[in-house]
Amino acid sequence: MLEQLRPGDIYCHAYHELGESILNSEGVVRKEVWDARKRGVLFELAHGKTQCSLEVERLAVRQGFFPDIISTDYSAFSRKETLTYVMSELLAQGMPLKEILRAVTENPGRLIWPELLPGLSVGKKADIAVIRTEKQTIRFTDQHGNSVYGKVLLRPVLTMCGGMIVHRAADFYDFT
Repeated sequence: MLEQLRPGDIYCHAYHELGESILNSEGVVRKEVWDARKRGVLFELAHGKTQCSLEVERLAVRQGFFPDIISTDYSAFSRKETLTYVMSELLAQGMPLKEILRAVTENPGRLIWPELLPGLSVGKKADIAVIRTEKQTIRFTDQHGNSVYGKVLLRPVLTMCGGMIVHRAADFYDFT
């Protein structure tokens, strides 16, 4: 199937464990997957309770195969898998924070609004997320019985869209 995908196409639920995955039987990212990425195919985590394997994620991340887009598959079965929870999970797996932030902001943003330039500037309405890092031991699990322990939980404390505050955690400083 990967051979049919073109530059800009998105392979969703890339880190699943059911059936044929991005890994071969030895746990190595398949050559066809790397070739697809070189051609410009994007790989989306699309994290959900049933479509993401911590073991596939772990092996892929250790080989430097990071998701281009990190998203959640929010449903009644995956309510705890908020975006910052999934970001924390990937941090625990060893994905660099800089790459995690790029995969939740810049990469999907370019797909939605390719004409927009990222960043802040005077007079530009801001979309900002303020995230607190809380040091704590946290166990991430999946439906396959896999688990990974992390030392940091990322928690959203302020969100601004178009320059307006749309979320503020109760314990975050009120500067209005």
